[in-house]
Amino acid sequence: MNVESSVSIVDLVSRLWDCTAAHASYICNLEGDLDDLRTAIEELKESRNDVMAKVNTAEEGQQMKRLDQVQGWLSRVEVMESEVDKLIRDGSQEVE
Repeated sequence: MNVESSVSIVDLVSRLWDCTAAHASYICNLEGDLDDLRTAIEELKESRNDVMAKVNTAEEGQQMKRLDQVQGWLSRVEVMESEVDKLIRDGSQEVE
């Protein structure tokens, strides 16, 4: 084996190690990130529920009309919930 071959093998092993270490770090961080995401989506759902309670009270009791901004925000929350649920499912499978 010549010097060039041994240098390229060392370089290859080093790159493989870097990839393996990066993937392991990704998996380790993923669990914490999923926990943070679960917490954030729960807080968002709580805010949505509070907004909906106020909107329903205003629409029923005071005969007010829902603003487009409010409806848009509620729609975006619904989409976000769906996307986050999928991310959490996929991420949980990745961790296993």
